[in-house]
Amino acid sequence: MVLPPSLLDRYQQRFRLFESTASILSQLAMAKFMEEGEWGRHIKRMRLVYRRKMEHLTSLLRKAFGDMISIIGEQSGLYVLIKVQSDCTEEQLLQRALSCGVKVYPTSRYFVNQQPDQPMIKIGFSGLSLEDIELGVQLLKKAWC
Repeated sequence: MVLPPSLLDRYQQRFRLFESTASILSQLAMAKFMEEGEWGRHIKRMRLVYRRKMEHLTSLLRKAFGDMISIIGEQSGLYVLIKVQSDCTEEQLLQRALSCGVKVYPTSRYFVNQQPDQPMIKIGFSGLSLEDIELGVQLLKKAWC
């Protein structure tokens, strides 16, 4: 953290006990986990899990929406961006999705000078099962088509 000199002393006095954000016990457990190679194995397993979810989601989106959407960032991690060919605004798409029980996220806040020509929506999937992803796409199709 970078602070102006006028705040540095006050910060150090009030927050000196908060320097460590993780308990020593948690840090030691994590160190052992890493030393034994479990962290690397965990990362490898999770990459496979998330890749399967990503492939499942993008496949379902293509089937449900066809040319209505363009998928951006299929290797982006734990979410995809979709550009939606629609007369609706981003806010309308978000509200329609939410009214059907699907939480999707805006991207307009990430654009400073110029908004995209069509709404771009962020869809997360990391905490969802394959079945939930399928249901979510079905509900999204109902909301947007």
